[in-house]
Amino acid sequence: AYGYTLLAPYFELDENSPAHGNTGYLPHPSGWSGKAIAPVGGYMLGIPKNLSAARQRAVAEALAMFTSPGAQKL
Repeated sequence: AYGYTLLAPYFELDENSPAHGNTGYLPHPSGWSGKAIAPVGGYMLGIPKNLSAARQRAVAEALAMFTSPGAQKL
């Protein structure tokens, strides 16, 4: 659900799409005591908070490689 803004241009900007000019957005439900938000953008890469210390360096190196200029050219 959080990645909708990554795909939105494919149907919102396509003049042949039934969604063109007919798409709206609402914030996610917040529950009784929460605050409603509407996330924008997408989430793709991250390091889980509960990842063991032994794995954190390897994951950080992998993320650096995935986001490097060379990897972006693939």
